[in-house]
Amino acid sequence: MIDSKIMETTKSILKDFGNTYFSDKGTLKRNKVIEDLDAYTPMLMKALLANQLIHDTYTESIVIDDKSVELFKLNQFIEMFTYKEYWQGSYTKFENKIGLTAGGAPMSINGTYFSKHSF
Repeated sequence: MIDSKIMETTKSILKDFGNTYFSDKGTLKRNKVIEDLDAYTPMLMKALLANQLIHDTYTESIVIDDKSVELFKLNQFIEMFTYKEYWQGSYTKFENKIGLTAGGAPMSINGTYFSKHSF
């Protein structure tokens, strides 16, 4: 499976933590990553936010009492792990069809759509 640039970057950062976030077989321990993100584990947060791509993508500056504060969009970052896990196993090898018919015949034959009536 091909990873997005942000996921590749994240995995590269996580590899610096040894086997903390990867199994012996090299599989990413998504639940461990999410658990440590939820706990705002200092070393993990520091490593992730030090990366320019992650910083630019997942932080937002707001002003509170005339002071600029940066917020990490933790939920959006975690979604990258949860949705990837969900979508990875939920594909189908069958072509999607909408199932419409006209006069008992399918609306598409060999990928060419047709209609019995001119519009």
